[in-house]
Amino acid sequence: MRARTSQLSYNVSVEKDILVEMRDGNLLATDLYRPVEDGRPIEGKLPTILQRTPYDKEAPARAKDLGAWFASRGYAVVIQDFRGRYKSEGTFYKYANMGED
Repeated sequence: MRARTSQLSYNVSVEKDILVEMRDGNLLATDLYRPVEDGRPIEGKLPTILQRTPYDKEAPARAKDLGAWFASRGYAVVIQDFRGRYKSEGTFYKYANMGED
């Protein structure tokens, strides 16, 4: 396996709308970006960036500029819609429930 660097060196695998269950049973829509090596997403431990947002996880600034950019440099990137926003279940209360989620 090649050493991971900050240089653009990987293709990117994207898994969209993974539903992650929270403590109260609500499902939060989550996208996962991973670097690809030998035609497959890299498995195992990777440095990971998590972004949770009330502003649509699929917006280009998050999907392309954050998710794809960092994954192409060897990071796993997890971007998740807040509860009650876009494709996530539940009721949105601005910045409430964030610690528990």
